[in-house]
Amino acid sequence: MKTLVLVGSGEFTDAMLKVDKFLIKLVKHIKGRSKINIAIIPTASVPDGRQINWINDGVKHFKKLEINPFGLNIVNRQDANKKVNLRKLKTASIIYFSGGHPGYLLEIFKHTQAWKLIETLYNNGVMLVGTSAGAMILGNYLLGNAQETFNKEEKPLWIKGFNLVPFAIFPHYDWAKRHKPKLLVKLIESAPRKISANWLGIDENTAVIISDGKKTKIMGKGSVTMQRGNETLKYNTGQKFLI
Repeated sequence: MKTLVLVGSGEFTDAMLKVDKFLIKLVKHIKGRSKINIAIIPTASVPDGRQINWINDGVKHFKKLEINPFGLNIVNRQDANKKVNLRKLKTASIIYFSGGHPGYLLEIFKHTQAWKLIETLYNNGVMLVGTSAGAMILGNYLLGNAQETFNKEEKPLWIKGFNLVPFAIFPHYDWAKRHKPKLLVKLIESAPRKISANWLGIDENTAVIISDGKKTKIMGKGSVTMQRGNETLKYNTGQKFLI
């Protein structure tokens, strides 16, 4: 079974403990094994120089859950093709992209050996998790300069993502609605039709768990808004739906 997890925010914090415990239990059930290795990839935070902080936070968080976490400090495309990193990836039961700058993250991984391997592992049953920027790259399109757009109101840069789901992903959706409502509406309305008509808005501390690309379950503290064509739907924690 393929399992993709898109998280609005909150990685490696107590707010996501219940979700992470569920994900670990799910992997143990699917894989039929007790030893779980989780690869933490903090590449999206490299422009801020915080990738080691994210690794340390992730390792500390998941050790509390009695599994084996390890960081992959992939900071450039060369790192994404290194055999040592590919060997480590092959040991993972869960691969976890944390947040930061989505355009940078995508640029580092596209057309690399690491992404080819990650996609193969995901298709063969390794759980793939992305939070914030890490979730955005997994959609069909993404706002490459999301931080600059919301913080400095730069012109939005829409680029193709890895297309594991047929939606653009908006993390921190409840935050954007509270603090930047006019900008959020303008951003969506000005996007090309293929983007503005198909997107998922994921609230902070909220996860969308997608099984085999269709069956979807919501967990966490918020909700998920789905735009599909002219229809807008909202799903709360505990609800299930098909995409």
